[in-house]
Amino acid sequence: MEQQQAFEVWAVVELFGHQKIAGRVTEQALAGTNFLRVEVPETERSGPYTRLFGAGAIYGITPCTEEQARAVLSRGWGFSHPEFTAKALPAPAPDPEGQDDPGGLDDEPADYDFAADDQAFDAAREREHRR
Repeated sequence: MEQQQAFEVWAVVELFGHQKIAGRVTEQALAGTNFLRVEVPETERSGPYTRLFGAGAIYGITPCTEEQARAVLSRGWGFSHPEFTAKALPAPAPDPEGQDDPGGLDDEPADYDFAADDQAFDAAREREHRR
């Protein structure tokens, strides 16, 4: 039987409700269910924090480089509610097999058109403010 490799990548995660969050993404089992764990790094606007999402909340995942994820966060995407959000959780226990790059996920960055998403996001925000 083939052993499944752990999922770990920097990514932009699109959530239902037209929300996006970016950070280091892994899978975490909790109470018998798998969740997508997003570790958001510190930015100028907020400290680091961790969010867990069920599969039903996720619309899409775009793997990218750490620099691209930080660029998304610098544009104000992602969300943080300090009064409700716990500080960054400790990282899960390391893989006993000690694999640094499971599946070669860091080999090539994804081509992601941040500018087009920025324009669409800004247009949607502008429409919302006009209401």
